[in-house]
Amino acid sequence: MYPTTPSQWFSKFLKRKGLPHMPFHALRHLSATLLISLGIPLKNISSRLGHADIRTTANIYGEALQSVDRQAADQLDQYFRKTINKQA
Repeated sequence: MYPTTPSQWFSKFLKRKGLPHMPFHALRHLSATLLISLGIPLKNISSRLGHADIRTTANIYGEALQSVDRQAADQLDQYFRKTINKQA
């Protein structure tokens, strides 16, 4: 197998399925971002990606981490609002 085979296959697959083109490497970023959104600990994601330092993962996926943090804050806000409303 040539090093370019997975990328070529992926490109043809996307075209057959009518999906927008994206580089094969984008799957790595997609996987990491989905794991972050699922709440998987950053240490585990970093290890899975082969990063020697968790800070590398945090720097690359900082925007996704911030998005998940905002989502967590929103969920906490909703929880506390419901709790306060029940007590009133």
